[in-house]
Amino acid sequence: MNPKIFQFPKRIFNEGEVLNIYKKQFPEIIKEYEKIVKITYFNPKKYKEIVLAKSKEFDKNFNLLLKEYQFMKKDLESLIDFDIKMHKNYALNFWLISYAINEGPVAMYYSKEIERILKKLFLRKEERIQMRDLLLKTDYEIFYHKIIRTSIELFEFLSKFSEFKKLLEMAKKKKSKERIWDRIFSELKKESNIPLKQFHKNWQWVLNLENKNIFYTIMDEAIENYEENLKIVEELEKDKRKIKKLLNLAQRKLPLKEAQRLKNSYLLIKYMLWAKDSEFGKKDLKLLPFWSSLTKEIISKFEEKYKVKIPPEKSSFLSIPWFLEKYKKARILNYPR
Repeated sequence: MNPKIFQFPKRIFNEGEVLNIYKKQFPEIIKEYEKIVKITYFNPKKYKEIVLAKSKEFDKNFNLLLKEYQFMKKDLESLIDFDIKMHKNYALNFWLISYAINEGPVAMYYSKEIERILKKLFLRKEERIQMRDLLLKTDYEIFYHKIIRTSIELFEFLSKFSEFKKLLEMAKKKKSKERIWDRIFSELKKESNIPLKQFHKNWQWVLNLENKNIFYTIMDEAIENYEENLKIVEELEKDKRKIKKLLNLAQRKLPLKEAQRLKNSYLLIKYMLWAKDSEFGKKDLKLLPFWSSLTKEIISKFEEKYKVKIPPEKSSFLSIPWFLEKYKKARILNYPR
């Protein structure tokens, strides 16, 4: 074990704004970080379990906070106290996973382990770099890949039925396609519709979307970029096969412990991508609009109370309320309105 990776990070690759703030405001985050890193050390299964637990905890707390906001007083002090609760939930559940771990020294450590072990498998530097990039890319399909894969499969499915095929041909000739996509969407939603009974379970999610913008994107991709997307999906399948072949090679050529270490490092990187892109990334759709609105509300009341103007660059939801305290203490209360 490398003891340094168990220490709360001093730097994070893509997120330094609240690193020291959270350490100071929520000191329990340090123990929580160290506990998670130790428990998940070369243990992808345990990492995935913790991500799901943290995700569930975040959602539970966030929903409670949304209810609290409905009935609370909306004066400046109450809003700031509420905002700190938002930060605490975010820090200990969301940010801790997505940034402190997934973009911090732990992720770098597993990446370097992949490089170290690959040196034992490949003598040529070019080959090592190629295999390293393949494993760091992983075969995890981000949401964009899900969109294009669904667009191909859905297009091929719909093309089997004359009524849908005609609509697809019509869509190719029109600039605005939303009316046609609405017709297809409505037909697929009908329980009595025969094609729906054959509708693949992997595509059912498109019918459960709150708004149809993603469905429109999928159908636009199906019409406009079908050939290009076929190539992308083919590359994804090739990557899967290459990774499987590489991990099998490691099992044959390396000591069992090193082969397992390579596989676990790869899986941890893959699950980190999944956690950031899917498990926590999708929360931003609900979290960011609310938090942005809350931040604007706090800034507006602060400016009104202290007769100041907060510069836009200090208005990030991550900066508030910490910046406001400094702003008051520095007595910069004559900033021109």
